[in-house]
Amino acid sequence: PMTILVLGGTGHVGSHLVRNLLDQGQSVRVLVRNADRASLVPADAQAVVVDVVGDPDGARAAFQGIEAVFMLNAATTIRPSTVS
Repeated sequence: PMTILVLGGTGHVGSHLVRNLLDQGQSVRVLVRNADRASLVPADAQAVVVDVVGDPDGARAAFQGIEAVFMLNAATTIRPSTVS
């Protein structure tokens, strides 16, 4: 099996993806930003709690040994006037 990291794995689409990957026999790690969301990760997947933006060094460990990454997030637009 591959070791796959899923970002956004506790959301509506991501949770289905995680379950599908597990059903296929893959090793799944789910990155969550806060410990409250970790309880939403299935027991047969590994939850890793880290704030990727606030703690990039901590995030590095979450990517250790990963062979593939799925990143699922809502599409957003950034207006130039809001970028500093």
